[in-house]
Amino acid sequence: MTRLRTLRFAMVVTAGLGVAAPQCLLHAGEKPAAAKKAAPKVADVSLTQNGALAGAVVSEAGKPVDGAIVTLTKEGKAVAKTTTNAQGKFALASVKSGSYELKAGQTTRLVRLWNADVAPPASAPKATLVMDSTVRAQNGYNDPNCPPEPYYEAGGLDFISLATVGVATAGLAVGIVNQADLNDLNDKIDDLGSP
Repeated sequence: MTRLRTLRFAMVVTAGLGVAAPQCLLHAGEKPAAAKKAAPKVADVSLTQNGALAGAVVSEAGKPVDGAIVTLTKEGKAVAKTTTNAQGKFALASVKSGSYELKAGQTTRLVRLWNADVAPPASAPKATLVMDSTVRAQNGYNDPNCPPEPYYEAGGLDFISLATVGVATAGLAVGIVNQADLNDLNDKIDDLGSP
């Protein structure tokens, strides 16, 4: 009878630990490799003979975007800025060759600008930006005036996981106490039944 109670107690403890332990810790095998990010594609664009960058801003449907603010940045600093005309075209004067970021709205494109006399044959004569109207962010759509919602974590577990572990641990403790009480009752019954 005592062995059966010990076996039952061991099963309760094992089941309780299985519920209380985070499931991610119980999986066997290696951690999956992180997906590799593809290098951003750089567009080769040749400058005009007088050193200006010509280009156009179009919508996803291919229609010209009027009044789009176009900014050319290098290492995070704005080098030149302009606005598109009614045909969606823009020109940035007195630009030097090199690698830049060309921005219009939420769209950013990496460009490598070449002087007209040394530009590779595959370089485009003008830069084209496609304005993306798709919202891909959360938490205020990356609005700097709207901070992201807080994320609470302790010991690598978020709040929900911590609450689940806490409830499971409490259930395990109640099960252990009840099993001990049952063992005491069984011992008393055994004592009463034996002469």
